[in-house]
Amino acid sequence: MVDKFSHCVDFLVVYIEEAHPVDGWYFRGNKYNVQTSTKLEDRATRTNYLKVEQVTCPIVIDDMSDNANKKYSALPERLYVISDGVIEYAGGSGPMFYSLQELEHWLNNYCKQHTVNN
Repeated sequence: MVDKFSHCVDFLVVYIEEAHPVDGWYFRGNKYNVQTSTKLEDRATRTNYLKVEQVTCPIVIDDMSDNANKKYSALPERLYVISDGVIEYAGGSGPMFYSLQELEHWLNNYCKQHTVNN
């Protein structure tokens, strides 16, 4: 989606607390086995996993108080479109209740309107 829509929207990944750390609610067979972060440096190091997975947009890190996570109900993952501080699109809580197809449809419509109006 980054490649397809970066001409009309900016993408950003916010690294929040770990959803399934080995010292918490853990799933066997996770690709990456990490403990719960106790400091920002831990989270910063773990963003390297996202880079390995070829995340091509900027990655920022939630603070240790988990303010972004709490504000946006982001755990374990969530998709949002925010314009000028206003939430324009809020996907369901992932990975079960959000739809990449739904977001792609929304972005298609948004980009068509944005291109027409500018």
